[in-house]
Amino acid sequence: MAIHTGEQGPGCHLAIADLPIELGRLRKGEAYWIAFAREADSAAMIMQVLRGADPDARAAMICSADPTGLLAALPDDQGPADLRTYRLSGEPQRALRALTKDLDRSLRPRDRVIIMRLSIDYFSAVDGQLEALLERWRAWLQGNGCVLLVMTYGEQAMKAVRGLLRLSNVLSGLATLQPSGSGYAYTVLHWRNSLDAVGLTELQLAWSPQGYAVSQQRAPSPAAGNDRARFLFERVVLEGAPIFMADDWHVFDSAAELADQAGRATAATVVFGLKSGADLPALARALHVLRKQRGPALKLVVREMARTLRYQDEQLLLSCGATLIVPADTPLPRFLSLLESVQGKLYARELAEDPEALIERSRATRLRGIIGADLFLDYLGHMLEQREAASATGVLVALVPVPGLTPALAMGQLQLRRFGDVACELGGMVYLFLFGCHPNLVEVALGNVFGLPYGEIFSDHAAYVTVDQLDAERWHMVRLLAARETRAPALDADAAASAEASEPTTKDLPAAMEGGGRKPRLMALPLDEWSS
Repeated sequence: MAIHTGEQGPGCHLAIADLPIELGRLRKGEAYWIAFAREADSAAMIMQVLRGADPDARAAMICSADPTGLLAALPDDQGPADLRTYRLSGEPQRALRALTKDLDRSLRPRDRVIIMRLSIDYFSAVDGQLEALLERWRAWLQGNGCVLLVMTYGEQAMKAVRGLLRLSNVLSGLATLQPSGSGYAYTVLHWRNSLDAVGLTELQLAWSPQGYAVSQQRAPSPAAGNDRARFLFERVVLEGAPIFMADDWHVFDSAAELADQAGRATAATVVFGLKSGADLPALARALHVLRKQRGPALKLVVREMARTLRYQDEQLLLSCGATLIVPADTPLPRFLSLLESVQGKLYARELAEDPEALIERSRATRLRGIIGADLFLDYLGHMLEQREAASATGVLVALVPVPGLTPALAMGQLQLRRFGDVACELGGMVYLFLFGCHPNLVEVALGNVFGLPYGEIFSDHAAYVTVDQLDAERWHMVRLLAARETRAPALDADAAASAEASEPTTKDLPAAMEGGGRKPRLMALPLDEWSS
């Protein structure tokens, strides 16, 4: 597989959503043929090709009837900038033979995509001379830099394809589209362009008002995998390692450039770098597109460049097509050995049908850090609603500070960097909600969010995981908050009366830490003993 250099195309392509790029691209000077079992399906395909055309494309459409009605549904802001329409009239054999001369007279044919939509009956008239006719057309196409896309329909259109298989020297592409179950079977017999030469490929398509779309991953072709030794990297993942250490390594400066080249790979290893949580949605979408278009043999690897991913984020990437996720702080030699471990493997998960739903579900609210108890309860209620509608959204942890340490001082050790992670103080405890945290990873998460070992700050903690547990503890917190607000006026009066009699606990905190060159360590002793 050659690295793509961005060769200029004719401006139109088969704009089937999620179609592998090498099956949709057309090459100047070549002819392509698609047979349709139903006339209406050929009309729908023409509209999709025209809607997906480049704004500066030049095209011509040839039909056996007036195409005005067909084009009425084309929006004014879509389609080629220059679109000419023609009706093929007269005796079919004579009309087809005179086609190129007629186009020379009535059209400036340079660099145009010519779409010919005809009943198969037209070509039956030249059945014995079809190869010679196509050879003459191909010479004309090459001389004018044009592309011909023939779309035939009718009862015999599908049967006629068998006779066209031997004409691969003059037809660069041959395919069929016919209803199959609730969708369509799109069979490519062969397809050649500047990107690749592809043999027999079968795809399942679905239809919607937006047009045809690939609905099912294609099975790996027996001939696929000639690029299995190729590695495509986003530059950041190599940590400055010299790229000459391997001949078949290719490095790209951005994720967009890497994704563009990966869209032409079949079994290569493609490695993206995830630099921050803000990049997660775009990366998930890119992985989903690549997996759906390129199939299960492509190895899609994500290297976490900074500690960013929650368990829920990892599941999002895996469901969107990632083969492997390499955690942050993984040494480069270990990272390279992990790449070797995925060689020869196929993506075996069920690819998410709608990545946007998963992305929305994993997206944390723009809230983080220490907040008031009332806001915390509102947030927790919202998370419970989300939880009942979808998958797990997080874990609630209640932590009891060691004797003598107030919740406020304990929360001073919190380092909540991720959106969705919030904390509050209530009832003498610290409540912490960890968005997207897996229940089995609570201990790890607590070790990450506190500046000191949490076992030295808290004497006990409890994690609430299920909907029932979360809901019960939330109502317990509601009662605690109501009781605190009821006592607040009396507590404020007591505090004012004793303000001059006691010093703030923060004043004496340094005395509770070990000095010298060692790391400060909170002691589990009542602070009033140190202030006596």
